[in-house]
Amino acid sequence: MTRLWLALLAGVVVSTGFGADPLQSVWGHPERLLGVMGIALGFGAFLVGCSAGPGALPKVHTAVVAAAGVVSVIALGQFLLGDLGRPTGSLGNAGFLGAYLCLALPIAVSRALAADRYRLVFTGMVAVGVLALAATTTRGAWIGAAAGVGAVALLRWRALWAVLPIAAAIAVALIAPVRDRDTARGRLDTWSESIAVVKERPALGWGPEGFRTGFASVVSTDWVRTYTLEQTPDRSHNRFIDIAATTGTVGVLADLGLIVCVALALRRALRTHERGSETWWAIAGTAGAVIGYIAQGLFLFDTFDLSVVAWTLVGLTVGVGGAAGARNLPSRTVVKLAVAAALLSVVACLNVVADRLVQSASGRPDAQAVQILDRAAALRPRALDTYLLAGAVALASDDPAVSHEAHALLRTWADPHVRLRDADVLAHQARLTRDRALAQRAAVAYRLGLRDAPTNGPGWLGLGTTLLRLGDRDDALRALRRADRLMPARFEPPLNLATLAFARGDNAEGCRQLGVASRRRGAPSRRDLGRVAPVDCGIFPL
Repeated sequence: MTRLWLALLAGVVVSTGFGADPLQSVWGHPERLLGVMGIALGFGAFLVGCSAGPGALPKVHTAVVAAAGVVSVIALGQFLLGDLGRPTGSLGNAGFLGAYLCLALPIAVSRALAADRYRLVFTGMVAVGVLALAATTTRGAWIGAAAGVGAVALLRWRALWAVLPIAAAIAVALIAPVRDRDTARGRLDTWSESIAVVKERPALGWGPEGFRTGFASVVSTDWVRTYTLEQTPDRSHNRFIDIAATTGTVGVLADLGLIVCVALALRRALRTHERGSETWWAIAGTAGAVIGYIAQGLFLFDTFDLSVVAWTLVGLTVGVGGAAGARNLPSRTVVKLAVAAALLSVVACLNVVADRLVQSASGRPDAQAVQILDRAAALRPRALDTYLLAGAVALASDDPAVSHEAHALLRTWADPHVRLRDADVLAHQARLTRDRALAQRAAVAYRLGLRDAPTNGPGWLGLGTTLLRLGDRDDALRALRRADRLMPARFEPPLNLATLAFARGDNAEGCRQLGVASRRRGAPSRRDLGRVAPVDCGIFPL
């Protein structure tokens, strides 16, 4: 298992070096922290668990279940309030809460089934956890928890009838999408597009946290027309596809090998101890937790904190099972793990400070808000939302100096989405100052961003309107038609196509495009649209 972990880490490091953004791959997403440092600490958590000793497993189990009880009570309170959306507990996301309960519920069930003096307490925690899990309406977590609890029941009674209720729960979770076909179809379509991301770089992948960049470069026009790019996916919502997309073949093989090794280690540990003993129940609970966590991972993605909990549990169980290599860690290894943990703690603290800076920017003058966001980006580089927010502030301001400050920040990151937002800022500054050179720079920035994100409809719209102002009508026509294909529900492309048609002297086409724009979402009134036309279009043609 250790060798496979080292192979996985080697693949991660290589994919980082050849990835889309090495710095982002090392640093990790601000909310998930699953860059190189976070993945390495997952290995560290496993090693620490292996050397912790047999007495640590029940204590960690109790801590995991107790924490699950607390977050479940918080989630139920949020659910009863009724106006906070899906309950998240203290984890900030309903999916993350569901994933944590997939780890905790099988452990709580194993403690409730064991001859434990606190059986009633753990039974109550199971009930609270199940209610919180149901409230999240996260079907992937339902399936994961059902699989984990079913594994514990099967280990206890060794009879298929023991898991019939679990099978029924899984069936409900699988049939539920029939009532919500659009959501289910959206997930399947996204998986299909994600396979294309894997095929683009099958050997080394796009590097940790590189899925978003890969998806933007290969996503099809049909997917964009159907689901839009208002929120570009940065995960496929399937841990195996994510691993294949970010670390390539080596990462997938190492991960699958680790899962097989974990299964064998758990099987060995169960056979080593007397059936029905306290340690046996603890190992059974870990087995259910691992099965549940992997099952829900088919519909979600890993986060650093949950990954560390899972690998700590695996390490503790491997140590209890007496597997080879489960011994006290050398002092050098302990020092390295301590240094890595300290570095990640610093990163986490910087994330907290950066979040507070971003929140403090709200309500400030535009120039000051951009400066605050610049400081936040310095503390937490590669946080996409911070960069895009700085661009949004500039686009809402009439002060060219604010656009200049935002451009100074945005140009520091050669990410396609940041480049396109930078192009928007330059184009906005060009409109404010009527500077043709700035408009030309904006056109260049649009082309650079669209080279890596060729199906970004707003980018093509921005390029088309910028070229229209520059007088490049032929290229503007091509860009605006591309934007119209990618954004069939937006009124801006046909409105600009109408302006272009009138400029070319084709009044009939201009009136037709105004008619198209009038039927799109959020379109201005027909009277306002009619002011664009140099002739009386009458009632816009259908």
